[in-house]
Amino acid sequence: MKQKFYLVVLCLIVALQVQAQSTAKLSNIKWEGLVEFNSSKLGSMGSRFGFGVGVKGILEMPTISDGIYLSSGAFLERKGTDLDLGDLGRWTVSSYYLDIPIHIGYHYSVNPKFAIFGEAGPYIGVGLFGNSEGKELDEELYNKGKIKHNERTVKTFDGLKRFDVGLGLQFGVELAQKFTISVGYDFGFIDLYKGSNLEKEGTEENSEVLDLTPGAKNRSLSIKLGYKF
Repeated sequence: MKQKFYLVVLCLIVALQVQAQSTAKLSNIKWEGLVEFNSSKLGSMGSRFGFGVGVKGILEMPTISDGIYLSSGAFLERKGTDLDLGDLGRWTVSSYYLDIPIHIGYHYSVNPKFAIFGEAGPYIGVGLFGNSEGKELDEELYNKGKIKHNERTVKTFDGLKRFDVGLGLQFGVELAQKFTISVGYDFGFIDLYKGSNLEKEGTEENSEVLDLTPGAKNRSLSIKLGYKF
């Protein structure tokens, strides 16, 4: 069932891109640069503050209805999560993604200086790089009745899947037809945790790279500031 859903999402993205290319010229697309501040987490774990930058194109669709538009772009975002295991240790996870959303939205002008808008649609995310820093319980000393934590740094995507698919929502205001302020929420559909992975390689260094729990799906609440040019 999940595979069919992902296939439908991908087909929708391809169809929208083909439609945009066949019905509009590049000169009809309005461009917007954005900066983002977010609070993200994996599943029910602790959240962490991040940031992002990106650019998106906006194509008005008056043949459908006034105010309807299609938007897509590319965003480099830092996401992450905090995992507090008490005496067992703590992990701080950082991950950098290239996210490509495909949204359908509605724009309503209250007056020439003020407008509101909302949009929603799927996104595809590709994990690029990132490090995770942790403090792990020293089991040998723990067995002797002492508590000590050893610091450790690993590559985030040794323990997490790189490919992500999800759904995003965004609502905001436009000022003077140039500046935008919006609030958005993205939720991923894929459990990114690989499990107790890399043990098959047989090295102590690679075993249990990230001891995360199942249900590690991306969740991100963001504020975006944009400028249309």
